[in-house]
Amino acid sequence: MQRVFDRFINSLTESFPLNEEEILFLKKSIPIKKLKRGEYLLVEGEISKSFFYNISGFVRLFYLSDGEERTAFFYPEGKFIGAYDSFRNQKPSNFFFQAVEDTEVAIFNYEVAEKMLVVHPNFEKLARLVMEEELMNLQEMVSSLITLSPEKRYVQLMQKNPGIFNKVPQIQIASYIGVKPESLSRIKKRVHNHL
Repeated sequence: MQRVFDRFINSLTESFPLNEEEILFLKKSIPIKKLKRGEYLLVEGEISKSFFYNISGFVRLFYLSDGEERTAFFYPEGKFIGAYDSFRNQKPSNFFFQAVEDTEVAIFNYEVAEKMLVVHPNFEKLARLVMEEELMNLQEMVSSLITLSPEKRYVQLMQKNPGIFNKVPQIQIASYIGVKPESLSRIKKRVHNHL
């Protein structure tokens, strides 16, 4: 687990410098969890007790609508993952977080997150960065759903996460861009013919 923790710290410090004392606090307070493909970080109706940092792997956010899974977002490694409304207000989540491949996450539970802000004020900057990232993710979700065609959503996904197509099942990619799997095949063919 030391190697995984080191990868977590190295990844985190790329965008947020930490001193030795802060790294030691994280080492003592933040557990690392390994998830197998298909395992859940959060299920609908559950109150989120933690937010996560994706060290390796892919996680998807999806909703159930009329018994059908609707993928809304993918979190690649190096991203924070959180159901912030559920986490902050301690109310049930209305969506799921699921590992779409074997994944390793750092877990920031509610009590540790609160303590971080009191004991190490520098973590307030990190909390702000996490919230800004989540706001940008939400704006991207809404914007792409409202303004982009499925084909353009596919191209955007390809540009932002080129490795995703080797890791995520086609049915989940189809769900994300808002089409049936057979339509995804036609979109892929059209897009790749124009490249």
